[in-house]
Amino acid sequence: MVQLPRTSGRKDSEYMHLFSGEIDVEALAAEAQNRTASKAGNRSSNSGLEQRLSNLEAEVATLKAQLQTLL
Repeated sequence: MVQLPRTSGRKDSEYMHLFSGEIDVEALAAEAQNRTASKAGNRSSNSGLEQRLSNLEAEVATLKAQLQTLL
């Protein structure tokens, strides 16, 4: 068993078995770094979703007010 380097966002180190042969630790570290970078990209797209949600909430509030005046 081999201990892998710690990745960001993880509390503990991970381990991997060696049943299938040697592990390319550098490739695993690069893959983990790419996943972290893609998560950062998702955060920026979340801001667009938050804006759309705010717009929809405002529109629903307007429609509710219009409906109340009709009743």
